[in-house]
Amino acid sequence: MAAFEALGIERQVFPQRVYRGALEGLRRYFPLRLPVALDTERAVFVYAEPGHETTTALRYWGAAHGNLWRALWDRGHKIDVVAVVRTTKEFIRTRTVLANWARYPRPSEIGEETRRELARIE
Repeated sequence: MAAFEALGIERQVFPQRVYRGALEGLRRYFPLRLPVALDTERAVFVYAEPGHETTTALRYWGAAHGNLWRALWDRGHKIDVVAVVRTTKEFIRTRTVLANWARYPRPSEIGEETRRELARIE
């Protein structure tokens, strides 16, 4: 997390989970504890396919990382996602989702300050 914060990325955009009950309001960032690598030009995120018959887990994981990826793009970083799978079926399913994500154009060049102001207005 410190590497992202050093880039000026706020914790609110990190993937997170809030635990309730006995742990009342305990917030964990990057709750799956999957590897992430970051250098001056790119960020690499690892996804481990849990072996389900759908892409729901992958899509949920991607959605949880979306704001962080956008913040990295805004700072000129390339984003790589490495998926670890066990079967050919999982590989094909995962490859299809990742290929669809790669087709989307880079988010607009709206600066972080403008993005915050738009969020405040909304």
